Amino acid sequence: MRHAEIAGGGFAAMTAAVALAQLGWSVRVHERSREPRTIGWGITIHPNSLRVMRALGVCDAILDGEHRTAGYVTINGRDRIMAQMTYDIPMYNIWRSKILHALNERADALGVERCYAQEVAGAEPQGALLLGSGARLRADLVVGADGVFSKVRDSLGLLRSRVWTADGCLYLGIPRTREDYGGREEDPYLATELWSGKRRIGVMPTGPERNTIYMTCNHRDLAGQQRPLDIKSWSACFPKRAALLQRIHTQVDWPTVNPWYRFQTVKLRNWSAGRAALVGDAASALAPNLGLGAVMAIQNAFTLAVALDGAHDVAAALRHWEKLERPLTEHAQRWSTFQSGLTTWPAGLQALAMDMTSKIGWLRRRYQRCSKHTPRGTEGGQPFLSAPPAGSM
Repeated sequence: MRHAEIAGGGFAAMTAAVALAQLGWSVRVHERSREPRTIGWGITIHPNSLRVMRALGVCDAILDGEHRTAGYVTINGRDRIMAQMTYDIPMYNIWRSKILHALNERADALGVERCYAQEVAGAEPQGALLLGSGARLRADLVVGADGVFSKVRDSLGLLRSRVWTADGCLYLGIPRTREDYGGREEDPYLATELWSGKRRIGVMPTGPERNTIYMTCNHRDLAGQQRPLDIKSWSACFPKRAALLQRIHTQVDWPTVNPWYRFQTVKLRNWSAGRAALVGDAASALAPNLGLGAVMAIQNAFTLAVALDGAHDVAAALRHWEKLERPLTEHAQRWSTFQSGLTTWPAGLQALAMDMTSKIGWLRRRYQRCSKHTPRGTEGGQPFLSAPPAGSM
């Protein structure tokens, strides 16, 4: 039985763990936190990642009680609609913790070993994960899914570039009310994005009772980055949203909110070195403006396992996997970076760009290319399993 050591406990790590375990690998996951991750916010699950979740056998658990997102509307600081779009593909806004819980449960059922409070120090191309304790864990495959500041990646010397965008974000969560969708009973799951200069407020319905709120601003905008919210500063930008801002100010559990962070785009010379591979933010971090960061991490982690299915040469299979998957990932990076750049444009040009995005077919296809992609291994729409799960033999 082949063995994999995985660094990280997020979407990419757990997707890779479940997919490999379904193919009969023994898998051990190393997470630096002391317990499974439960704090977070909502993310948008696109059709490409839904196909992966179905192939992993967790789609029903993730979608239970959820509602499709109807679309989005973009509104400027004067409360005028700049753009609106109704989704013609299934999109869902779901809490990160619910998705991770489903993946963790599936991993447990497949015999994946999970180790918490584990600091990872790096990896070796020959196939070894290095722990902060000094332990050297040999494996047929090492997966670095340890985030944007990956120690696995840096120990292998694979980083080619790290480019910071002009903007960054706070992610929050508050209870839902009818005010959040203007009393529109026909489309209560319509996402709203409010623009005012270089600031944005996103209101993303996440489940029947909660909203994810994201608040973005320029990296030089210190008032916009404050926790708790600088309500006076934000109200000056969004005077017609005083009630929403007051709710954010009073209802958010601020001690649990992660600090404001600046978006970045990470590119590597190669996604692998020998039998060590990088996935997720460790390999291809991108600005989350199009909601593609997590779904591309999930897709690439899954197709990594697909590429290794039946492969005798792990290193060669990883190189082939990168050749197949990297072009689409870099497409996501380019268009996400472009969306970040819009925040630096004058208001009139912002409105024109938003309107063109929603109405011009070519632009819509560029934005939806990743979402509509069918990842390798999901073509049949059935659970992905070509070997007995771990522990069944």
